[in-house]
Amino acid sequence: MSRQAQRLYVGNIPFGVTEESMAEFFNAQMRLAGLSQAPSNTVLAVQINQDNNFAFLEVKELFTCFGPLKAFNLVKASATSLSNGYAFCEYVEIGATDQAVADLNGMQLGDKK
Repeated sequence: MSRQAQRLYVGNIPFGVTEESMAEFFNAQMRLAGLSQAPSNTVLAVQINQDNNFAFLEVKELFTCFGPLKAFNLVKASATSLSNGYAFCEYVEIGATDQAVADLNGMQLGDKK
């Protein structure tokens, strides 16, 4: 799996949030939502850009916990090659897509839904 398929863009992060607190928050949320059954943490690393108010989380099983991926496309701006903040996942089994949408849609991230 490509490194891009293991990165999650998070925009509009709270001022002053630390990489450690963001990793702890997402690890806890993924366990509560049943998205991580592994005993180790799902979030491997966090990179925060305070100037532009976003972060990238590197995760090891966010997308593959629903099933094997057939394709992953991180959408980037053509002028800058930076992420637009969303991606498209295609699963080998169609039912995995429905499950991913059901489990991730509306997931509370801080004070955002």
